[in-house]
Amino acid sequence: MAKIESGIPLPATRRGRYPKKERKYPWAQLNPGDSFLADISNMKVKFPITNIHSVFNHWRKTHGVTWKIAIRRVDEKTVRVWRLPAKVVILPPTEPSPYFQIDRDIPLYRTYIPSK
Repeated sequence: MAKIESGIPLPATRRGRYPKKERKYPWAQLNPGDSFLADISNMKVKFPITNIHSVFNHWRKTHGVTWKIAIRRVDEKTVRVWRLPAKVVILPPTEPSPYFQIDRDIPLYRTYIPSK
């Protein structure tokens, strides 16, 4: 039978013994409104923008951040990545539409009004 012991400290993980590699994208240094250019010409994936989003989402989940990014294509070989504010608010239209009415009970939900 195994002997039970208490008061023994947990050793540090071995992940820290290797030097940290430099990240391809500067996620941790971005402030709201900041952006950077990303070269997609040498990426060997079919959808490079989706790949950048996947890399960011993995980093976001492992580092516990809640902010999001927006990516727009600059040209065929380059995209620009922006850090969005922590909370983006989508406002309803200022003028009422004759085809839709805003249901105040459900936020940002529009109900279609069929023509008579």
